[in-house]
Amino acid sequence: MALGNLRQDHRAGVRYSSLVEQETQPSASTDAALFDDAGTAEEQGRPLLPSESTPGAAPQPFARFFLAHAPTAPSGRAWPLIKSILFWLLPTFVTASVNHFTTRPESQSKPQKLRPTAYLDGLRGVAAGVVYISHTTVRWYPELLVGYGVRPTDTMFLQLPIIRLINEGRASVSVFFVISGFVLSLRALTFIRQNKNDQALSTLAGTTFRRPFRLFLPVVVSTGIVAIVKYGRFYVDLKEGKDWEEPAGNTIFEQFFDWLWATTAFMDRFRQSVQREKSVVLTGHRYDTHTWTILFEMRGSILVMVLLLAFARAKRWVHAAASFFIVCWMALHGDPDHSLFPLGMLFAELSLILAARSSPDASHALPPQLRRPGLLSPRAQVMLHHIATILLCLTSMFLMSMPPNYPDKTTGYVFLTRHGVPQWYIDHKKGGVWWRTVGGALFVLSLMLSPAVSFRFRPWAFCCRFRLPWHRTRHVDIEKIEAADETSVGGASPPEPLLQQPFTSTFAQYLGRISYGMYLCHGCINHTISMRYLKPAKFARDEVMHAAQLLKDAGKIAEATEMRAAGWTDYRHEFFWHFLINTIAVLWVSDIFTKAVDEPIVKLARWLAEKAWRKDTK
Repeated sequence: MALGNLRQDHRAGVRYSSLVEQETQPSASTDAALFDDAGTAEEQGRPLLPSESTPGAAPQPFARFFLAHAPTAPSGRAWPLIKSILFWLLPTFVTASVNHFTTRPESQSKPQKLRPTAYLDGLRGVAAGVVYISHTTVRWYPELLVGYGVRPTDTMFLQLPIIRLINEGRASVSVFFVISGFVLSLRALTFIRQNKNDQALSTLAGTTFRRPFRLFLPVVVSTGIVAIVKYGRFYVDLKEGKDWEEPAGNTIFEQFFDWLWATTAFMDRFRQSVQREKSVVLTGHRYDTHTWTILFEMRGSILVMVLLLAFARAKRWVHAAASFFIVCWMALHGDPDHSLFPLGMLFAELSLILAARSSPDASHALPPQLRRPGLLSPRAQVMLHHIATILLCLTSMFLMSMPPNYPDKTTGYVFLTRHGVPQWYIDHKKGGVWWRTVGGALFVLSLMLSPAVSFRFRPWAFCCRFRLPWHRTRHVDIEKIEAADETSVGGASPPEPLLQQPFTSTFAQYLGRISYGMYLCHGCINHTISMRYLKPAKFARDEVMHAAQLLKDAGKIAEATEMRAAGWTDYRHEFFWHFLINTIAVLWVSDIFTKAVDEPIVKLARWLAEKAWRKDTK
């Protein structure tokens, strides 16, 4: 828009691109284009040239050259472009807030209706945020990996069950995989259930074609940025005595070829990969080990596509039984990550079945003898439904909260680590992995089965019903505007399930939009910002703790206790402020990465699919 306005502002058909070339190549034609197009010298606010002040005087070349290249304020043509670029560089949560508080309510864009699966987008965003918090906090507070009360010092509030989910990145990864299987298969399953085989095949082909571009191209960009950061020695190393990680070579070319080789090896999915629970050495990209999940995403996506294609013409119960068998087979034999993808596909099939049964047409299609009222009233049935889904949600959250370290000594989990665990997990002492996987799957299921309610609790809406004092607007009833918007788009939104509401909020949907960018960018931000300042703070805290221990050994208990408390207080303050700054940076960079890389790659993948498809298949 800004660039278009610039071009329209030029008179005599002068294009903006030609103006840039003229500014970089001074000549007589350049001066004419710069000055004649802008008006007189008085209008431009510049000194008169000799040729302008004295009739017949010859122009002086040095004067023209100086005036053409002297730094000046942005002209009226360039300023809209500069403003648009600066505004684009701002994160969406800033620009949206500015638009909200400075725009008349009747002029604001109408809110878009959310899709039925919008809660999965919000859940994916929240899970990505939890992964970021986990990777940022555990390094500085390793006691968060231990449950509450295991040791006398394990008394942190964040170590309590369910509360510690804010820091449980392992369970969030399981939620990632279930959501991927659900979303990837939903559209194809819809066509299969409608016997639209051509559309189902086209959907499967398009998804399979676009998936590698969607997963790997953002990783190429993010790891390329990491390679540049490492070469510039801005990538901080956690090891004591090293300020940063050494680059791969002495020249930028050596660094580039090392990154290129690591990237091509990362994309080779036909070689054997190491399971994350069988070894601490993961097979993610060498420049970003967090990308190990992308490898499972690719394999799990292929597994889902193969199952959909293999059972596309089969009876639906055959497809469900075979897929459930594969889920159990893989999970029982120590591959819980890949098993979650077909499980998400089964959840998608179940959601379609429930949606078909709950439709008004389905209820009228029942024979009269099956329309008799049940033992409970409809209100009581809904209440029981709410109670069941809430209990299922709380149970799943408790299972996901199982700590990775010493779960067999954590109160509330001792029994679970000894009972109900498959033999593979017992042999490898990975009972926590099993229960966190089960908990992640049950959590998604509880959200999907949650019944709808006729209300939506939005306490923050009352805090946002004001405008900035310098924005003059007439009094407008916001409720009437919202009601008019609902009428204009075809009626009010349908009731929303209770447990899905936290994940359809504006903030959760925003996190869902930038979730992939956040997952790929948070590692580099952590190593360049938070680690740069928290690393010396951690070493200083350790020195204080060592000095306090020496005082305690010398019998100075009171002084040692005071020194220890002061050291921890300073460390917590340092951590809080640097975590806050790091979080803002992660959200900002993730927002720009989404706008500049992730979303264009999605469009590129669709464009490539359209160009690659035969005309008779469109």
